[in-house]
Amino acid sequence: SNKQGATIHIARQDSILGSLDATVVYDNKTYEVVDGMILLDKDSIQVVNGGPIYWDGATVHFDTIKMAGTQGSINIGGVIGGKPHESLWLTWQIGNAHIFNYFYRDPNLVLSGPLALQLEIPALQEGFDLRAFMQSPKFMVNGWNYGSLNLNTRWDGYRRDLFLNGYLKQGKADARINGHYDAIKDDLDLTLSTNEFVIAPFQSYIQ
Repeated sequence: SNKQGATIHIARQDSILGSLDATVVYDNKTYEVVDGMILLDKDSIQVVNGGPIYWDGATVHFDTIKMAGTQGSINIGGVIGGKPHESLWLTWQIGNAHIFNYFYRDPNLVLSGPLALQLEIPALQEGFDLRAFMQSPKFMVNGWNYGSLNLNTRWDGYRRDLFLNGYLKQGKADARINGHYDAIKDDLDLTLSTNEFVIAPFQSYIQ
């Protein structure tokens, strides 16, 4: 064995403070993150188990990478560039939607509430495809509880189209959403249907 190591440090500071620190050891085609920490303002995520990661030609295999911190637990595994039935996957448990505010940063749209996420990237094809399922028992926007959220999304990289399908539920009432966003045409086509759903928190978005 002839293991070597490298230390990575990436920092960014604008309206929020963010940094990535990691130590990676590698031996031939095998890599492992032996120490890693991601900081996003007040949130921290640490690598608990960093691999190993195998590089084989145009294919990268991830033995489960585990991370944990103030944003719950995150597991990553699978394959990039593998066979058609293979994919890269990510699961995120006991997170909080407020982490999206670090990236979106719109003071008029502040997200919060407990969150779980499952994400899958199929084997690389023409374009870049991504599928995700998001769930929150208490999805909040600007401090208002919208109820429980279940949302399926799919990004079609070839057509540059984002498809959405899901619902919000408040007791026996619900609101269902279905549609897509065409990034090439910058065209949003959504259908929203409600059943005794409290629409007060939507008033600021209705023209």
